[in-house]
Amino acid sequence: MSEGRTSPTHTGWILMNDRKSFCAIYGNRLYVLFLTCRELHNDNMMNGISTVFDLRNCTKVNTLGTNCIQISDNSQNVIKLETENKTQTLMWLFAIKFGLKYQASLSLDGFRKISVIGQDSFGDVCLMQRFADNKLYAIKSFPKDFLGNKFSAELVEMYLIPNHKNIAGISISFATKDMIYIGIEYPIGGEMIFNAISESVLFSQFFQVAEAINHCHMNDVVVKAFTPENLLLDHENNVVLCDFGLKTKREVNEYSSPEAIINHSLGVESNWWAYGVMLYEMAVGTSPFLHEDESKMSELILKSTPNLSLIDNNHLKDIISGLLEKSPKRRTTYGIIKTHQFFKSSLEHEISCSNNMLFKEMDFSSVLTDLSDQDLFAIMNLKYPNILMAN
Repeated sequence: MSEGRTSPTHTGWILMNDRKSFCAIYGNRLYVLFLTCRELHNDNMMNGISTVFDLRNCTKVNTLGTNCIQISDNSQNVIKLETENKTQTLMWLFAIKFGLKYQASLSLDGFRKISVIGQDSFGDVCLMQRFADNKLYAIKSFPKDFLGNKFSAELVEMYLIPNHKNIAGISISFATKDMIYIGIEYPIGGEMIFNAISESVLFSQFFQVAEAINHCHMNDVVVKAFTPENLLLDHENNVVLCDFGLKTKREVNEYSSPEAIINHSLGVESNWWAYGVMLYEMAVGTSPFLHEDESKMSELILKSTPNLSLIDNNHLKDIISGLLEKSPKRRTTYGIIKTHQFFKSSLEHEISCSNNMLFKEMDFSSVLTDLSDQDLFAIMNLKYPNILMAN
């Protein structure tokens, strides 16, 4: 029996098509067992299996409310998994989406580490190059036993919402006996703010960011690490919202909202505050609240008023003023953003990304094939000036 088979990604009791069942996900297969005990001895398991669902044949995964997951395959088989609460639903959904992209032959030996690009509660998020296709992936790792509490569910919410063109999803996954790994294909266009072709394109990209954030909110997800380092560009110059954690573990950064500092709470309004800080940063060239001392930065966020006189565009000035409203209840959100005159005017003058990509024809995979780490760092630092760090 293979290592993946002896070490399931996730197990638990749920209702499967209205019948209480013990389910286990091993790699890319969902096993449904009608057992009377939790022990997963091999003999009991093989005798008790009633359904084996190959997740590789899955065509659709969706949630029905907060306590039900529906899975369909290409043979028109449909199963419903009912859980006790939203947290359980999220954990099963993560295990299923992990299984959709699972590759048994993959291991860390198939990659070379380039740098650390972020941190989350389970450790470093690493930028790696896969030997098989020369593509770059952000690799995140989790202990298998993390799939079991509300805190863990919040860490993976970004990967569980329905697909969106401007939000990064899981590209590959693999596992060891104790750990699971997910890989997100790394957008090659660099950070959005540092690689804009023109002002009008940057305004259009900021509107894509707003749409991505709203999509998260519509699916009850608040973006935990909403910073410029997590806003990258794909090969067509479109924004990709990523979840690579933060570069540092400071409690307060220049994108923290007042309520996050006062109440240590993060709601949808906090994301729009950070969005306003980024718009200001784009317009003026510096953050309105940046300070080396964390306590003084907190004081600036709570008490200071950004100098909007530095912004010439009155529409831009108006939208930033609304986004940087100290009170969450009065703060501008997507409902105003989507119809605001600033974006209406900007989108009318949008330059087609497909006709203006500076590196659209570049095939990075062929460029990266035979480069040394030193050469690779030199190229990558041109595109990611604030991210890459030699380790």
